[in-house]
Amino acid sequence: MRVLITGHTGFIGRNLHAYLKGEGFEVAGIDVASPRADEQVDIRDADALGRVFARVRPEAVVHLAALASVPLCEKRPEYAHEVNADGTRAVARLCAKHGAWLVFMSSAAVYGNPALLPTPTTAPQRPVNVYGETKVLGERHIREELGADAVIFRLFNAYGERCERSYVIPDVIRKALSGLNPIPMQGLGSEARDFVYIRDVLTAIRQAVEGDVSGTYNLGTGHSTDIRTVAGLVIRELGLSQVGLRFEDESRVGDFRVSWADVSDGNTLPGWAPAWALPDGVRNTVSHYVSRVRLSRTPENPWLAIGEHPPRATPSIYGQAFTPVTRDQPPLVPLRAPARRPVERPVESP
Repeated sequence: MRVLITGHTGFIGRNLHAYLKGEGFEVAGIDVASPRADEQVDIRDADALGRVFARVRPEAVVHLAALASVPLCEKRPEYAHEVNADGTRAVARLCAKHGAWLVFMSSAAVYGNPALLPTPTTAPQRPVNVYGETKVLGERHIREELGADAVIFRLFNAYGERCERSYVIPDVIRKALSGLNPIPMQGLGSEARDFVYIRDVLTAIRQAVEGDVSGTYNLGTGHSTDIRTVAGLVIRELGLSQVGLRFEDESRVGDFRVSWADVSDGNTLPGWAPAWALPDGVRNTVSHYVSRVRLSRTPENPWLAIGEHPPRATPSIYGQAFTPVTRDQPPLVPLRAPARRPVERPVESP
């Protein structure tokens, strides 16, 4: 089966590309941030997108490309609408033209601060930020172009291996490994999210690609966990019992208080259910990051540190270099990685 992934170099896209190829699918991907010139396609460019469809002839399209940063969407609302809404309409039109099945990654942000928890898919769409507004429009464009013949996932908080942006879990890992104590965190710590592990997300997408069921579904676990508890899980998995948290009482612009998916019948993809509990997913995620940053510990420096001793700056998976610090030293400002050619990237949804 030929599958085209938009936004295939992002967190979910990278994992999905590898997963589907391993399962025997014929996979192609596009992303403006791809290192390959032939994959650098902006979904706002309908002509370029059309050439991709003509070349790949996809039987199914998984549309992940989006400007997914809530703060960036607030700063650049017009660009956010061009990518997340207009770009989605372009993808949907081409799916209709070429007879490709569409799986669209929307977001729980369409609910805003819902009155009903856990939140069913029938809940009113009342987004509190630009990102959520653009996802509402994206869903609307898909229905206009394809009717009910598509799968729309309202993704809650995905996490796991290869997530390199500053979502809660990788952010805590990065700050802890760089020696920050206490770890600075935005918000109050009482904000709660429905964290769904990447491997569960991948199985849901595969079932949607292969199946013949259409509709709009929540993609979450049916459990909501506050940020303080999740950060504590990460710290314990790192073995850093002495590390504390400092919440700065300032939430991100456009943030919401609680997300909690209703995954009862009719609200989640038929035949799919989450298989990974949060502690197990966090353990796998921490293990993945630790294995990639070459950790070491010395009697003089009881902290887990990145790199070798004597300390030297070591590239991390975040594209920056961090210098190990001792317990009595203030953390150093991260060094800049070598500059890359700037791209205006529609990144994938959280």
